[in-house]
Amino acid sequence: MKNKGVTFVEIFIVVLIMTVITAMLLSAFIQSRALFQTADIPAIQQAAIRKIMGSIALDLNQTAYSQIQITQDYPFAGSDMLRYRLPQYSGGSPVLSGLDIVWDSDIFINLDSSKPGRLIKTQGGNVTVLGEHFNKINFFDQSKEPMLSQNELKITLNLRHMSTQQRIYDMSAAAILNMRN
Repeated sequence: MKNKGVTFVEIFIVVLIMTVITAMLLSAFIQSRALFQTADIPAIQQAAIRKIMGSIALDLNQTAYSQIQITQDYPFAGSDMLRYRLPQYSGGSPVLSGLDIVWDSDIFINLDSSKPGRLIKTQGGNVTVLGEHFNKINFFDQSKEPMLSQNELKITLNLRHMSTQQRIYDMSAAAILNMRN
């Protein structure tokens, strides 16, 4: 009767085959993960820009052109700050003083001077982070861009993000907003 056990050589061959199969599967997984991350970063950037533009547009659609002030090169050269005010509301309607709207305190949108890349909104001492990885925000009115009408404001955002693989992703977006008279 023959011995029905396995030899060391047979075990070694099986382990070698399993190692090769595992290495191929791991390589495919790593490549697909890198491809997913490469495709995912621009989508995340686009969503962040849309959210921020929507938030700014919501505010600026409620204000008047006369309540807006653009400060160029603040807090960094090439980036701007926007100061604006919203109407005070009571019972869902703007508060009036005679025929004039009563305006609330100043609101500022700019890059954070203490943490570069952070886009912030400051209102009454409260700071809200709108987004990260921004290297520039600019505001244009009719005086800087004559193609705009009197009650329009153009906003451009530039975002730069570095992936874990040290790949840099740049994205820019622009929007033109109409404000009330």
